[in-house]
Amino acid sequence: MNQYQRGRAVEYLLIHKCRRAGYSAMRSAGSKGVFDVHYWNATESHYAQCALAGVKTKKDFEAMRNTPVPPKAQREMWEYQGRGKWKLTLFQRGKWKVTLV
Repeated sequence: MNQYQRGRAVEYLLIHKCRRAGYSAMRSAGSKGVFDVHYWNATESHYAQCALAGVKTKKDFEAMRNTPVPPKAQREMWEYQGRGKWKLTLFQRGKWKVTLV
């Protein structure tokens, strides 16, 4: 499996996780933009970048921070740790906050 296929597989894992939680979710075409996955419900909107753990760099986080999103939308970095575990980094009030999911 090449790097693109591994990345796409992680994106689909996140999409399925979001759908199981009751969100609508979609993958961006070709994942060429800053965000890979957009998921939402009636009251929330989330723009996510996702990858295998340790792949993303400070430059990726800066690109996400500087990309405009709609008001009240959430910017997120999801890093797959393996065995169903995720590291979620949220951009809140101008700072990145890390949690394990």
